[in-house]
Parts: sequence; structure tokens; C-alpha cells
Amino acid sequence: MAASTVNSDLLAERQKCSFNPELITFFLDGGAAKTRRRRFIENIALNQAEFHHSSVTFLSREERYNLALKKYIHAMKTMKKYDISNPEDAFFFRRIVYKHESSPLGLHSVMFIPTLLGQTSPEQTEKWLPLAVNHQIIGTYAQTELGHGTFIRALETTAHYDKERQEFIMNTPTLTATKWWPGSLGKTVNYAIVIAQMYIDGKCYGIHAFMVQLRSLETHEPLPGVTVGDIGPKFGYESNDNGFLRFDKVRIPRDQMLMRYAQVTPEGKYVHEKGSEKLLYGTMLFVRSVIVLDVAESLAQAATIATRYSAVRRQTPDMDGGVERQVLDYKTQQSVLLPQIASAYALSLAGKFMRETYFRINRQMELGHYDELPLLHALSSGLKAVSTAAVAWGIEACRRSCGGHGYSEASGMSALYRDALPACTYEGDNNVLLLQTARYLLKLLSPKAGASAPRGAEYLVDLSLVDTLKDKALDLSDPQTLCRIHQLRAQRLLHFAGQKMQEKMESGAEMMEAWNHASPYLTRASEAFCQTFVVTNFFDAVGAVDTNSSVYPVLRTLATFYAVMTIAERTGDFVLAEALSSDQVLQLYEQWDQLMATLRPDAVGLVDAFDWTDAVLDSCLGRFDGRVYEALWDWARASPLNRTDVLEGHRQHLLPFLKENRSKL
Repeated sequence: MAASTVNSDLLAERQKCSFNPELITFFLDGGAAKTRRRRFIENIALNQAEFHHSSVTFLSREERYNLALKKYIHAMKTMKKYDISNPEDAFFFRRIVYKHESSPLGLHSVMFIPTLLGQTSPEQTEKWLPLAVNHQIIGTYAQTELGHGTFIRALETTAHYDKERQEFIMNTPTLTATKWWPGSLGKTVNYAIVIAQMYIDGKCYGIHAFMVQLRSLETHEPLPGVTVGDIGPKFGYESNDNGFLRFDKVRIPRDQMLMRYAQVTPEGKYVHEKGSEKLLYGTMLFVRSVIVLDVAESLAQAATIATRYSAVRRQTPDMDGGVERQVLDYKTQQSVLLPQIASAYALSLAGKFMRETYFRINRQMELGHYDELPLLHALSSGLKAVSTAAVAWGIEACRRSCGGHGYSEASGMSALYRDALPACTYEGDNNVLLLQTARYLLKLLSPKAGASAPRGAEYLVDLSLVDTLKDKALDLSDPQTLCRIHQLRAQRLLHFAGQKMQEKMESGAEMMEAWNHASPYLTRASEAFCQTFVVTNFFDAVGAVDTNSSVYPVLRTLATFYAVMTIAERTGDFVLAEALSSDQVLQLYEQWDQLMATLRPDAVGLVDAFDWTDAVLDSCLGRFDGRVYEALWDWARASPLNRTDVLEGHRQHLLPFLKENRSKL
């Protein structure tokens, strides 16, 4: 874009940046070659006229659903034309196509096909997978019920095996057994992988997965015994038809139970492959790494919008008059936005680490090695909770920082917030996931653990850790020192939570009562454990950058700022853990202030490095050229309400009311 078309304040911000933002883009993407590939894929999507349309804000829910269907079909044809089959390439392509929308066929790709790949027998894979991949059938994953979500062992949908007819009878015995929330279920799919309690001769064998046809492949009408529909509008995901599903004794063939790891013979004998449940860890790790990456990108977009707008927006001159200040020059604004920029970097790097770990663990599992899985499952559970909570708050903080314009749909903030907030609940409620992490961490403290811990969690049982922080002359800008401070906090909070449980049990309480009593402390300990990982991983990623690189100083400063700010947010924890003295806390606050001043000139460069196109941001406030007021004017003028000066409602209702009142004068 020519310099003359860019807002002068935004142009000045870019000119004073201490580094070339594209070099940090390479760092975030994993190298210049990967950046070029990503941009190539994104440009294919950007050049498709079918993906360019007016704002969906002004469309009805059905119109948004229909538009999303149309775009999905064109996207599939385009991806096939350009051979976009690599998962990472497909992710970049879809990011341009859907922006802040959710596809009504998203679960088909994200859950239905992966489940067929992972849980079907070779014969079932050969039968079902080509139909799904070639879109001859469309499916979803139906697990959550009206009465149960996270606690899947309590699901009520049943599948009773009929030995005489070699069929399973799918049934919804209660109102709360109704499947509720599965994406794409309401109006789109014709098949579903249904999770149900399996019974043979009256004995329950726990939850298993079943392939069930829901609608006619010719008319799309629900099949006999199937009641299915849309659950209604939600807080976001307007183009997705999350649905409900009930069965009234619907029969399916025996071989539609997914049989890779468990089978029922024609005679009704149950055969189960022991240890196969461990393989589910890998899938969970992948899904949660995707969530962490997704929400980190949402925060990066919000930070980009708010930072660019804060550079353009001016408000209030100094006491002696003159030009109004850029909002970004106010310390209060910096104390809101710089932490969100740092968090977006930190969480993005954490998500990428977890994704790479998933692929490495998958290779190990193929060789029968499962040693790292328990720790990584615990970490992925907690990290999903910590990242989604941080992003939900971070996007809202960015929205507020934009003042009144942040409240407009034109800002793009509301779409980001609506899409990020549900992540605090789906794929596991955050509090429940933090308690899952805590359950694993407590085992490390048990006598059976022998005071040992796997690599990455050794510090939790290293009682000499506190001794490394007793020197009052500690360099609080040193990465190793900051990591140790975070480690000691996590260690002490975990031991304190364990002590709370032990005290309750010694007073006569049962295990579950003691667990419930200590749960607020346990979730706090899990948060500290995950936060420690994010801080350490950030420093590790920056440590891999050449120290002579022009971007190393700003990345090192940003990582240090993130480590310091996360301490400042929970100062009490660190003081109680004896990780910091009150004097050191004051030193950190001074350091926080100095780091903000150092980062301020690079704020716009840091968000430019995320490399979001205007098409993806879809924001009047976050435009690369900074022409926010022109964009807001054009956006408002395009509102359907402005197609006519006098609305029909005025003629029908308000005008007669006014005339009636005037006649009384």
C-alpha cells in the first residue's frame, strides 16, 4: 500500500519501529518458507469472488446459514482444484473463507472424519471413510446431552444389543438423555457418530460410539424414530445449526458400532482391547492444541485492532493546549494493550508447542511408548482452560480500550468475543479440566511417586528450589530467575492444596468431600503450573533465535514483560510462596514500567507481525491503512436501515401516534 494512503500517525508508528515486522512473522510461522506458503494459500482464497460479500451482521440467521453452506461447497471445490490437502494449508485457507463465522459443516471435518479414522475397524474404514471424505454423506459427533456434558460416564442414551436380529436398539429413555449442542446436527447432517451406553443381556458395558443414519439421503427428512432439530440462537456461532436429537427404539446393524478397539460378536460376546484408552490421550492433545492456537489467534486479532486504532485515535491535549495525544501514548492504554500483545505471542507459541508435541507423541505411540502421555494430557487440559479464560478477558479488555467504537459491530470485536467465549466451555468446562490437571499433579506428591517427577515437572518435588531464590540481589530480568520464581509459586500452591485435602480427610471427611473442599486451591495450583509452562516455553522459543538477529532484543523484552506481568497479576501468590519479598515486588513494578516504555515504540510493529489481512480482521478500526473514520462512515451508510429515510414502522405506528397527540393541542 502506498505510504500516501496510510494514516499519518500509523505511518509514523511503523517508521519508528526498531525491527522489520516481517522477520517476526517468519519467527511466528516457523520460517520464511512457511510464511510464503501461508500467504500463497491465503491469496488463493482472497482471489475467489464467491468469498467476498457484504457484512453478515445485517443478515438473518437463516441467511447466514445459507451463505455459509454456499461458501463451504465452493471452498471444497477450490481446495480440490488447487490440491489443498495438507491440514495446515487447509487451516490457512478456511481462516480466510470463514473469518469469524463457523461453518455448518465444520464438525464433519473436525470430529466426524477424524473419529472414523481413529475408531473404525479396517472394514468399517473402507466402507465409511470414502463416503465421508467425498461428501457423499455428512456427519457430526453427538456426545453431549441435555443433562450431561463433561461427565460422559453419566450419559443416558442407550444402545441395547439384540442377539436374535444382530442389531443395536438406540433409545433416548429420558428428557435429559436428549443429545443437545452437537454442531451441524440441527439441519445439516444425515449421519452422526452417537455416544451411548451399551447393554448386552441387561449388563452395561459403558459408553461406546455408534454410526447412525438420521435422515433420508434422498429427501433429507428425519428417518422413523428420529427426532432432530435446531436448538435455537446462541451467544455466537450464528451460522452453525447446533442441534438436538432423540431416538425412539431406532435399530442399526451390529457392524455400525465403531469396532477398532472394542467389538460385539454376533453371539453377543464383548471383546475389548486392553490399554486402548491410552490412545485417546493423543486425540485430546491435538484438539486442545488446536483450541489454544485458535483462541490465541483471536486475541492477536483483537490486539491488532485495538493497537492500530489507539495509534490513530487522538484525545485531549496537554495542559498548555496544542495537538491532542495519541491514545496509545497514555500509560493506562499501554497497561491494557501491551499485556494482550504479549499474551497473544505467549499463547500462540504454547499452542504450537503442543501441536508439535502431538505429532511427536503419535510417532511414539505407534512404537508402544506412552510414558509422556499422562503429563502432556494434564498439561493440555490445564492449558486449554488457562488460555481460553485469558483470551476471553483479553478480547473484552481490547474492546473496552476502543471506547464507544469498540461497542459497534464495525469494530470486529464482538465477533471475536462471541467466538472465543464458548471455548471456555466446549471440549471440557475449564474448572473441570483444571481439576483433571490437579489430580495428576497431586499424584506426584504421593509417597508412591517416590519424590520423582517426569521431565518438565521436576521442580514440583524439588524442595531445594526455594534456596535458589534467597539471594536478595537476584537479577529479576534474568529468564532463568523469572522461571524459577514461577516454579516456586506453582510448587507451593500445589503443596498447600494437597495439605488442605489431607487436613480435611484427617478430620474424618471422605475423599470426595475433601476433594471438593480443596478444589478452589487445586484449580489455583493447576493455573500456576500451566502459567509456568507458558512463561518457560516463551523464553525457550526466544532463546532459539540468533542473539545477533535484529528481532532478538524486542522478543526478549516481550518475553520478560510477559513473565513480569503475570507475576504482577497474582503478586499475593508469589509473596505467600516466598518466591518474592515485598522489596522485590516493588522492583518488579519498576521493571514493569520500564519494559512498557521500551515496548511502546514497537507496539504497532508487534501487531503488524501477526500479518493479518484486512479481510481476516474484518474491522473498520483495525485497518492496515488506519483510515478508520472513513471506514466507519461507509459501514454505517451501508446499513439496511438507511436504504430509506422513513421506515415503514414509522408510518404504521409512530406517525399516527404523533398525529393523535398533536390533534389534542
